[in-house]
Amino acid sequence: MRMYMSVRRIGASWWVDIRFNRDRYRKRSPDNTKAGAQAYEATIRQRVARGESILPKKQEKPESLTFEKFTQEWFETYVKANCKHSEILNKQGTLKLHLVPWFGNKELRDIQTLDIEQYKAEKNKKGLSPKTINNHLASLSKCLNCAYEWGRLKTAPPKIKKLKSNFHRIDFLSPVETWQLLQDHSEPTWNCMILVALRTGMRFGELLGLEWSDIDWERKQITVKQSFVRGVMGTPKSGKIRHIPMTDELCEALADRRKLHGLVFERPLGEFTHRVASNAIHRICKRTGVRKTCWHILRHTFASHLAMEGVPIPVVQQLLGHASIVMTMRYAHLSPSKLNEAVAVFERLEKREIEKFGQQVGNAVIKRTLSESPIIQQVAEKMSQ
Repeated sequence: MRMYMSVRRIGASWWVDIRFNRDRYRKRSPDNTKAGAQAYEATIRQRVARGESILPKKQEKPESLTFEKFTQEWFETYVKANCKHSEILNKQGTLKLHLVPWFGNKELRDIQTLDIEQYKAEKNKKGLSPKTINNHLASLSKCLNCAYEWGRLKTAPPKIKKLKSNFHRIDFLSPVETWQLLQDHSEPTWNCMILVALRTGMRFGELLGLEWSDIDWERKQITVKQSFVRGVMGTPKSGKIRHIPMTDELCEALADRRKLHGLVFERPLGEFTHRVASNAIHRICKRTGVRKTCWHILRHTFASHLAMEGVPIPVVQQLLGHASIVMTMRYAHLSPSKLNEAVAVFERLEKREIEKFGQQVGNAVIKRTLSESPIIQQVAEKMSQ
């Protein structure tokens, strides 16, 4: 019989965490102080030593708690308090359309690895991408872990194995296509937004959130500190501020529109919705003869062109604002010059060693030839007399 106990503070409350006979119990201390929790822990130890139950008889039977019921608490308590607006909407949709319809009626404690594997198989069969399914699994995992941490689950939730997600080929515009796209001047606001996107790699939401105060004209630098997504102004996707240098071309284009304050790309006729923005760039593509593209491809284009010109991947990561370099490594294959340089080491190494070996062999042959020459032998004999 093994028993482990510890005192922990969770939020504003002190708890006694107990693991006994492979079960886990979490009891809130009646005296909400560390000393009170430690005293309560001692009381529970004495109760176990006397052979009494850790929980009162009326609590022996675990409370029924379905996944659907707990997700309501989890969403209100955790999601709304810790996630950005766009993430809240994404998780809300994931719960409503996918996770709750599948797991909703199950007791939290009854969700097992097999149930999760069946969910993955079903969503895969319906054509959802591995990345989308993995996003669902991430929400499920966080929800179950919170249930365990909050004492709603006695045992640790099952481990969730994500699907392998291969990065698809990244589409981007060629230098000729970007030049063509920038030749259009019929819609000044959209034309300027396209230029900024191509020269900074900013996300569309970051373009909408850009203010004149974010531009340092002396340093020729843009500070990306906010993003406008789904009608709400928030932080950039990574949650971090970043600084992007401006080209002379970009400085001139923005200077022509310069104002003292406010948004750089104002929306006098309403919000720049996804549909409105997509239609705008499609119109410009059609006028300039460029294949149909989208705003995010302009970001890919920025990163791809940098990689093609040999800019180090960590620098590209910093400019894009990626939280992890794993995302930026998608562009690494576009800078083959460094890779070719690396594997060329083998040829240089072999050539150098062969030349060295050849020189040694050549010297040995010369020595042997001279030693066998009759004339050299006669000279050597005279010199020795």
